[in-house]
Amino acid sequence: MLRTEPMQKIRILLLESEREKCIEFLHRQGLVDFRRSKLELGEVQQQSLNEISNALIRVNGALHILKPQEVRPMRHIHLTELASRVRDAKFIDRVFAIGDRRREIHEDESALNYSEKVAGYFSGMGVDFSRLQSEHLAFRAALFDRKDADKVVDRLKGSKIKSSVSTREIDKRSVLIFIAYQKDRSIDEIIKDFKAEEIDLKSKYLQGTTDHALALVKKTREAFAHEMGSMEKEIAELSAKHYSELANYREMLEIESQRSAANSNFKKTERVFVVEGWVPAKKYEDFVVALKGFTKNKFNIEKIHDGELAPSLVKRPKFLQPFDFLMEFYSVPRSDEIDPTWIFIVSFPIFYGLMVSDVGYGIASLLFATWITKKTNPEGIMYNSAKIWQLNSVAAMVFGFLSNQYFGFQLNQYFINFTAFDWVKNATTILLLTIVFGLVQVILGFIFSFINNWHKKGHRKAAISKLTSIITILLGIVAVYGFFTGASYMLPFGIAMFIFLIVTGALSGIEASEITNLMTHPLSYARILGFGLASIIIAMLIDNAFTPNFHSGVLGFILLLVVFVLLHFVNMILGIFEGLIQGVRLNFVEFFSKFYVGGGIKFRPFGYKRVHTEE
Repeated sequence: MLRTEPMQKIRILLLESEREKCIEFLHRQGLVDFRRSKLELGEVQQQSLNEISNALIRVNGALHILKPQEVRPMRHIHLTELASRVRDAKFIDRVFAIGDRRREIHEDESALNYSEKVAGYFSGMGVDFSRLQSEHLAFRAALFDRKDADKVVDRLKGSKIKSSVSTREIDKRSVLIFIAYQKDRSIDEIIKDFKAEEIDLKSKYLQGTTDHALALVKKTREAFAHEMGSMEKEIAELSAKHYSELANYREMLEIESQRSAANSNFKKTERVFVVEGWVPAKKYEDFVVALKGFTKNKFNIEKIHDGELAPSLVKRPKFLQPFDFLMEFYSVPRSDEIDPTWIFIVSFPIFYGLMVSDVGYGIASLLFATWITKKTNPEGIMYNSAKIWQLNSVAAMVFGFLSNQYFGFQLNQYFINFTAFDWVKNATTILLLTIVFGLVQVILGFIFSFINNWHKKGHRKAAISKLTSIITILLGIVAVYGFFTGASYMLPFGIAMFIFLIVTGALSGIEASEITNLMTHPLSYARILGFGLASIIIAMLIDNAFTPNFHSGVLGFILLLVVFVLLHFVNMILGIFEGLIQGVRLNFVEFFSKFYVGGGIKFRPFGYKRVHTEE
């Protein structure tokens, strides 16, 4: 349970003449995680990959334009016919043509909006845009800051450039300045110095007078709307007729792409090709039986033991798989070390539950976490973190019930006379329990590290140092207890602790710098009490000071209610945040650091889960 699934590396020799069929068989089985063979044999070339890629691009492009429809299953088509169908499909060309025209219209709509705005600026100024072409004059227009308008006009009049200037206030901040000047001169410096927003007067929709330009914009916009309506209708018809077909083609092409790419992992001779990879050990025999039936016993398979690190495969109930997602986000467990995920699954909710420890806060966080799962991608970190948060919220409710906390109120006595512990009265006991919890988890981490190192070549000294670390911790606990109780055994146990501390440093080598953590890491679990007690005391203070009542009238009741809810919300957010962060930290830093290496390779079998198509 504390290790990833056992794996077996295999080498299979199959007939080269049957390679395409054998690849299809391996793909359907979905059991082999390929590895490139190190045998000095010929390379197998990827076949038809360019053709598949081009077809996929064509299909994906068309599907992006079409409207999603219900997909009706199709039987898998051979690659040659599939590529031909995609290449010769005239409706795909029409879909692309519509897509291109829609993009052109969208671009033109931006030009229409801009032209309409510019024509509005010039309305009533008597400007004819069609006459802004001259052999001798150039025309510019720009929006200047209102406070700079007079300065711009004065500068133009004071320059040696012959010009004609017209101005118009656009709004409280901007002034439009229209300038006609000598064509062989430049006013760029003036526009630049005043940081003006220059207006483009060359739009194809700025024709004739401003009224004519506005009429042209309106007429063109109506024509575009009519054309877009026609194209949308045609897209709807094409979608109803062809979307299902293209969705099936895409799935088939993705499958064929995987099969073609798989060839790069194989080696070959004139008559056989070689497949190497990993399969789950418990499925090895079933795989051999299936392979024997498919090839009519025309194959050779052998187990390989070359020291390569096996890929990691974990199997857990679906509702616990988000923990695996979070572990992979941190680091994939190696197949040759203990997988700490089960310990993480148990301890993280306990840590969170203790630090939040309120039924009301637990219910609120459960609702919020559930809302996140409804709004986020199931493949993303937010969704998976929220699923873990849901389990943690249940733990918060459980510990809230045990400590009789409901938004800081004590309510158990109204329906059951039960309180397992009181955070304030039993603070010392809870502190000791959290430290004991820390000792257990830290010692367990050293035990795991001993197991991981003992089986590795050249790691025996490091493995023994983990046992001496455990002895050091236990001797230190007894010595500290003896110091506080005045027991006579304090000194010999203290001396023994320092001896084992020195031995641990000598054995652990480069890890000797971590010796100080033997004592500090177990004590770090005391933060559970600190954050849990702080959250509960703050909740109680809020209840004592701001619980709504009608003694101050209706308005006072409403104000107290708002403050009461707001303060509890802030306290809840702080408690949830600390519960999540510190719960992760206690596992990843104090616990995992004792033994977890990570950096494993996730098991990725060559396979495909069909959604629409059929074999």
